[in-house]
Amino acid sequence: MVVHARTLQMTDDVVAVRYSNASDPTKRLVFVSTLDSTVKVFFDDTLRFFLSLYGHKLPALAVDASDDDTILASGGADKTIKIWGLDFGDTHRTLHGHSDSITDIRFVRRTHNFFSSSKDGTVRYWDGDRFDQILLLNGHTAEVNCLGMSHTGGFVLSGGMDRQIRVWERTKDIVFLQEERERELEQIFDKVDGGKGGESTSALLRRRDDDGEEDNDGEEQPHSEAAVKRSLLSVSSGDRIMEAIETADQEIKDIATFNRSQEDKLEKDRKQRMPNPLLLGFEPPQYILWILRSVKSAELEQSLMVL
Repeated sequence: MVVHARTLQMTDDVVAVRYSNASDPTKRLVFVSTLDSTVKVFFDDTLRFFLSLYGHKLPALAVDASDDDTILASGGADKTIKIWGLDFGDTHRTLHGHSDSITDIRFVRRTHNFFSSSKDGTVRYWDGDRFDQILLLNGHTAEVNCLGMSHTGGFVLSGGMDRQIRVWERTKDIVFLQEERERELEQIFDKVDGGKGGESTSALLRRRDDDGEEDNDGEEQPHSEAAVKRSLLSVSSGDRIMEAIETADQEIKDIATFNRSQEDKLEKDRKQRMPNPLLLGFEPPQYILWILRSVKSAELEQSLMVL
């Protein structure tokens, strides 16, 4: 049996609504997006007003909060995603990436990472702490309307106007942000050049780089296909090692900064730091060793020379 219990009267049409994740009823919040392009926050137990979040130029079509209720993400018809702090209602960052209205947002459990879907037909994976796009998931041929996140965060569902429900599963493969950005830029170039015929911009850039390398190398370039392949693999592995070192170094700095901010607080007021998901649960030194072990021994020496 389900019966009507309470009514919260709003001053404008309601576009989206979401509960927070707090288990304590006195701390549970209700997030309401309205047609006036604001997101309002209320206490669930008394329906008392708490915060009003301003910033979207068009109504927010989707809202969701992280597990610890420290940040809120809202996606609007203005093609932007805004990250809000729920302590004071401040805007942490505005994220750009989608080329059409955002239709849904879902946080991954026990993290500040979240997925967003859009009418541009894509699903994107974001880091809510570092404000970076981690992955761009293509596959739908029409608008993506909704997302469903598994309880463990192991997979996410997306449903679209192409009559498809796609299942995206988490793997153990390492994501390199620079490679993802380059791949996305190539897709943008190809999309722009789509109807013009001839060679795409990304293909021209790749061919120009290849031609430049041939002109500069002269007689010193490798003469066998196997040698060329080994050289490319060494450069790629070297880039992976360098990116792993930079990521681990930044994580060490972030840990030190976080620990200093918690020193003067009482034990009960100290917060638990969210680890960097890119490190896959490893400590920074262990992550670097894990990357080194993933490089074939025959390529390791040349990869280190690339550094």
